[in-house]
Amino acid sequence: MGDDSLRFPRRGRNSGQALILGSGARAQRLARSIEAEGGAVAGFLDDQPSESDRALLGPRYLGSLERLGEFAARNGVGRVIYGLPRRFLVHDSVANAIGLCETLGIDLTIPADLFETRAAHLIPSRIGDTPAVSFSVHGHHSRWQLAAKRVFDVVGAFSVLVLTLPLWLATALAIKLDSRGPIFFVQPRCGRYGRVFPFLKFRTMVSDAEQRKGALSALNEKSGPVFKMEHDPRVTRIGRLLRKYSIDELPQMLNVLAGHMSLVGPRPPVPGEVEKYELDHRGRLSMRPGITCLWQVSGRNQIEFEDWVKLDIEYVERWSLMLDFQILLATVPAVVSGRGAS
Repeated sequence: MGDDSLRFPRRGRNSGQALILGSGARAQRLARSIEAEGGAVAGFLDDQPSESDRALLGPRYLGSLERLGEFAARNGVGRVIYGLPRRFLVHDSVANAIGLCETLGIDLTIPADLFETRAAHLIPSRIGDTPAVSFSVHGHHSRWQLAAKRVFDVVGAFSVLVLTLPLWLATALAIKLDSRGPIFFVQPRCGRYGRVFPFLKFRTMVSDAEQRKGALSALNEKSGPVFKMEHDPRVTRIGRLLRKYSIDELPQMLNVLAGHMSLVGPRPPVPGEVEKYELDHRGRLSMRPGITCLWQVSGRNQIEFEDWVKLDIEYVERWSLMLDFQILLATVPAVVSGRGAS
């Protein structure tokens, strides 16, 4: 793992040894991490070891949790590591082990991977006088970076609006000449934390496209709570051209200026899709949605929903101003080539 909290310098034969609470796969992985950092593991304590884990550990399995005090005092244990599954945190035996470590003056470490967060980072905090741990998506992002992202969004969106004004006029005329209906398509979409906002696009479908969607649901070509068809009969002739080169996305510059969206970020889903999200999928709603994102420059509409989620979570975890710049640079050839659009 490479976590400094799991490093144990060797200061003697038994000094600073770690004692692991647990015997399963997670406990064994933590032990390997400690040993890879040059530390020593005295053994494993567990009230309910499986037969296979007990056989695998051999003499390193030292018995039940009640042996903690006896073994720690006799063998110079420097730290106790919690390697049991999360559900055991409520057991009296674990509470007793924590109290015993406090009495003996031994540090007890609960590794953060116990909580299996997808995008959030753990940050030490306080509630009054009570120590606490916060799960924060943006805690590792400095305020100046987020402010700089917003400034970049506003300047970038305004510049694009000015430079593409003639294209807006030509597109509006082409839409009106091609089919009956409004120039713009306005749809409720979910932004950061699932807040709904009016999402703008140039209209690329027939005016009754939403009413006809139900009849086409059996022809959906994507997995997960999304609807995509490569040859959607609702798309107009001019709409196919607008979609291929992402011209239909230009009105979203107004969403950026309004603060609903960013130039770069996870694409905003419709509320009906969000209602079908599993818990893991909701991590992609933790940042302001964008006009372009990692999955769009990695294949646009050619990749599956689960891959969208993985790339969006990766973006949230890795976000930086440099990453935004790299995605924007990669977007240009993807749009010019029309690769993966539908």
